[in-house]
Amino acid sequence: MMTRIKKSTRTILLLTIALLSFGTYLYHLPGAIAATGPQIQLSRIDFQEPIDSLSARRVKGAILAVSGVQQTYFNVPDRIVVFSHDPKIVSADAVLQKIQHKFAFQAERFLPDLPKNSSSCPVTGQNSIFVRMGAYLRRTL
Repeated sequence: MMTRIKKSTRTILLLTIALLSFGTYLYHLPGAIAATGPQIQLSRIDFQEPIDSLSARRVKGAILAVSGVQQTYFNVPDRIVVFSHDPKIVSADAVLQKIQHKFAFQAERFLPDLPKNSSSCPVTGQNSIFVRMGAYLRRTL
């Protein structure tokens, strides 16, 4: 009998601690501080014509010279430039315009269409656990 009382007391104590912890979490959740640092975005530019390695090096240098661009990678065989930038400082369209103005290359930004966008991400894909769990919570709440 004594062990049964101890078990129930322990269970009640653990549940109380869990509820208090969850309550503390919910209390502090709305006051979370938003990130104030730079927001880094990856963008891609596709070139329609072949580019030699010297021109690729010049284009890469011109992209790196743009304020707000941090890193760049040029895939010469596939004619693709991927660069990271802070969208608060410079947009990917502005970088593309500067490259097209400086060089006589035909280029365009790569923007995935919406179906490809949602199916390629494991978090936002239609069969992901997060989407299914969110749908379940919306139905039940």
